[in-house]
Amino acid sequence: MPHMLSPVMASAVAGLVLLSSTVRAQESVANLGTLTCTIGAAPDNPGADVKLSCNFKPTSGAPRDYEGIATRQGVADFPRGKHVLVWSVIGPGSGEAPALSGMFRGETGGTKASALIGGENGSVRLEPVTGTSQVDAPAALTVLTLNLAPTRA
Repeated sequence: MPHMLSPVMASAVAGLVLLSSTVRAQESVANLGTLTCTIGAAPDNPGADVKLSCNFKPTSGAPRDYEGIATRQGVADFPRGKHVLVWSVIGPGSGEAPALSGMFRGETGGTKASALIGGENGSVRLEPVTGTSQVDAPAALTVLTLNLAPTRA
């Protein structure tokens, strides 16, 4: 005969499940630093990947250099010449800033559709910085994937 939970026990279990998911949803997130990437020159083919030279300046700790490859949405074309793309690095608010190696993918839908998500367990979010004349925000907004690898010293 299967065990059945009493209504009181069932309510307690449901409450614990709800509390657990609420605590996870309220985990602290913080601005961990800034990722700045430079495009030396856009490729002639609008659909081609773009090579980037990147620097991550964490809010605490030493800066780190990365090589990156970006793919873009559709046939979005980068204008000719040198361009600077900047992202705020958002992630878990405890501990040291994360290594940014690996693949970051664009979110689809929602209010943060231009953000790139990656890092350990998808816990790091790259949000394009806009509003300065030195940053090419429209180009950053078209990046669909960004693959980062540490530069070799």
